[in-house]
Amino acid sequence: MVSFILKGCAMGKIIAATPHGLTDFENGPSGILPYTYLFLPLGGDHIFKMFMISSVLHFAQDIGLIGSVALHGILGGASLVSVELSSILFSTFYLGVHVPRAIQQAKKPALYSTLCTLTLPFTRHITTLRVTESMQRLVTCHCISSLIHDQF
Repeated sequence: MVSFILKGCAMGKIIAATPHGLTDFENGPSGILPYTYLFLPLGGDHIFKMFMISSVLHFAQDIGLIGSVALHGILGGASLVSVELSSILFSTFYLGVHVPRAIQQAKKPALYSTLCTLTLPFTRHITTLRVTESMQRLVTCHCISSLIHDQF
């Protein structure tokens, strides 16, 4: 199993932004189909590799492929120096670019903004986030769904 940790004051905000992924369900059955990946009997390195590839492609919808590859390289390099530094850089992009763009382009932006806002009081004090294999699978499903529908 490959998991990793994110640390910093924005981790609760990252968790609170999770409802942006519900935009996948706006696309009906084809938006949900990628979530069958959750039930495939796979593990270990495969999950992490799929997570990374889908993450690069997903964020490429926001900043282009070269920008996304560079972002992931910077985050990986920063994590060698400091998990906190890498986490701050990731949360800045995720909360400042990715999530607002996803919500803005959704069919019901007010719904997702409200869900994220309502979640925040319950998560704002979280400072450590372990990204488990299960979480990586879920993120991969979201990334694949948005790529299929080119939501961003």
